[in-house]
Amino acid sequence: MIGLVLVSHGHLADSLLAATTMIVGEQTQTAVVALMPGMTPESLQMAVMQAIESVDRGEGVLLLADLFGGTPARVISEQVLLRHMPAISGMNLPMLLEVCIREKRQR
Repeated sequence: MIGLVLVSHGHLADSLLAATTMIVGEQTQTAVVALMPGMTPESLQMAVMQAIESVDRGEGVLLLADLFGGTPARVISEQVLLRHMPAISGMNLPMLLEVCIREKRQR
């Protein structure tokens, strides 16, 4: 099973994950990272790296960010280059539901 890391401005990723859980059930191997006011890109980068490590079980990790060109997307793009991981920006509820439903079907 692939790991999933959701990165957003504020609590958007938390809320999207909560809605997804309500619709399709509990999500395992999923981590949320929130860029909060006063956080530096470097501290966000460290939080993303820790989240990746927490969900990676050897089958890969998918990174999702909320806004193309925003700090969360720029931070995960560095991980794409360093670790060759897939990443998508423009995260929204239908996208997250699709990812989670497909992952459940493959189990």
